[in-house]
Amino acid sequence: MTEPAPDRKPRRIACSRCGAAFGCLNDGSGRCWCGEEPFRLPVPLPAEVGPFADCLCPDCIRIVASALEARGTGPEARR
Repeated sequence: MTEPAPDRKPRRIACSRCGAAFGCLNDGSGRCWCGEEPFRLPVPLPAEVGPFADCLCPDCIRIVASALEARGTGPEARR
């Protein structure tokens, strides 16, 4: 895979859960902030928790992970 350009601007996204604006550098390389999270959310998400049309902001991805943990269906840990 190619390295992203150092001056590349993040894609601005509105969180699918709360509407907050945040930046995403996902270019298929997995180098966005969410790739650094210590878990992976299951896909598809249980109906009570998701689905979401696009990415979630840092706060919401952690809230969803906590909600899944509380239900006993926690996100898969990164290996």
